Amino acid sequence: MKIGDNRNIIVFSSQFMSNASLISTIISTASAVIAMIMLFLTRQDMNRRERKDQEVFINGVYNNFQEIMISLVQDSNSLEILAEEFDQDKKVLLKQVITSILINTAANNYRLYTKKLISQEQWEAFERDIKASFSKPFILDRWLKMRTYFPNDFQTFIDDHIVKK
Repeated sequence: MKIGDNRNIIVFSSQFMSNASLISTIISTASAVIAMIMLFLTRQDMNRRERKDQEVFINGVYNNFQEIMISLVQDSNSLEILAEEFDQDKKVLLKQVITSILINTAANNYRLYTKKLISQEQWEAFERDIKASFSKPFILDRWLKMRTYFPNDFQTFIDDHIVKK
């Protein structure tokens, strides 16, 4: 073995070590980037799940409200007691309960649509139903009395797209 060969080995070794160090740095950086991406995706998934859990909860609240209202309609004794308590005719109160159910259902479906939890096709069917319901004077009258109890975006939707004042 000649002395020049040893120098070539040392130069080759030095270049190899330099390349190995560069490769190691690239792998470490790539690993860190991948870890950050995984953390970001995990957080997004957690946020999505949290929003879905909130929507399930809110939907449950709406459903419970609807069940209570429907049970009032079905139980003539409860309806009589409420009519007496509110000093209203039983028929008038029944109409108010039914219109409240319809308006609250419209509000819930609108919220589900804006949260992208129902399809465009489902929403279009709901929207046609909402338009048909709000074309009835007794529902429109009830809406005008109740509208301030609903979120602003729903009020705007009903007023601008359904009722069209």
